[in-house]
Amino acid sequence: MVCASCIEHCSLPMISFGELRKKSVAWQCEISDVEKIYARDWLLYGMFHSPSLGEHLCLRGASALASAYFLAYPRVEDVDFARVTALDDAALERAIGDAAADAARASNLQFRLHAFQKSTARIEFTGPLGRRSAAQPLIVVRFVSTPPRRVEQVALLYPFSDTCDVTVRAISLDELAAERLVSYSQKPRARDVYDLWFILTHGAEKLSIEKMRARAQELAQEKNVALRAALDSQYAPLLERAWENALREIRPHPSFPQARVEIEALLGSPDRAAWSGETT
Repeated sequence: MVCASCIEHCSLPMISFGELRKKSVAWQCEISDVEKIYARDWLLYGMFHSPSLGEHLCLRGASALASAYFLAYPRVEDVDFARVTALDDAALERAIGDAAADAARASNLQFRLHAFQKSTARIEFTGPLGRRSAAQPLIVVRFVSTPPRRVEQVALLYPFSDTCDVTVRAISLDELAAERLVSYSQKPRARDVYDLWFILTHGAEKLSIEKMRARAQELAQEKNVALRAALDSQYAPLLERAWENALREIRPHPSFPQARVEIEALLGSPDRAAWSGETT
């Protein structure tokens, strides 16, 4: 039996080629990438409408930043989840297949579970650009089994003109920032530094610095690393040389010196003792 809300959604057309084109210009990416982002968001609709998946999974990393916290964060094409509760692999595979079918009914896109492994699922889709002459594009869904400590429930941040209302679960912003701060204290990737910069410069109304610092201290103790709000002086030049190439697909992005200065200014005290909780 098809529910009334699904019939209502199915009566609505997909977004137009013109909207895809406008987004590709605004986001400085290929039109096929915009189509994939559109399909990805509808796949999230299906997954978080699923009773088993909605309780079992939460968005993590860049997927959480883009879909739960910042509409201005660079759009991401694939999906990263953390497993919150136990669900065996066979049940997870069935639930993903069902969620893909639900997303198709609600959106008029086509979805099909193409492949499933313990840590990865690949979902084929057909969107506004239609069928390809070669293989259809795939959305990659990745899973990690490390359960998150703090999870938030928020509305999906959806940048397109049609309606895609769904509540998603995501690792809390404080936790995401804390993870990147611990990385910043060691030898971070350029993307980790960019994410920390983005959270600090765009999330003033959403982020608790005190909660972030407290959680970062806990994570640092678990990893047996010293927490500090400054880059390692010997590692920084290496990261600066790799910066532009590592972030070439993120447009626009700050220069390395700008990101470093703004991060450390917004964090306040850069000394190790203030951030590790030690006394001098």
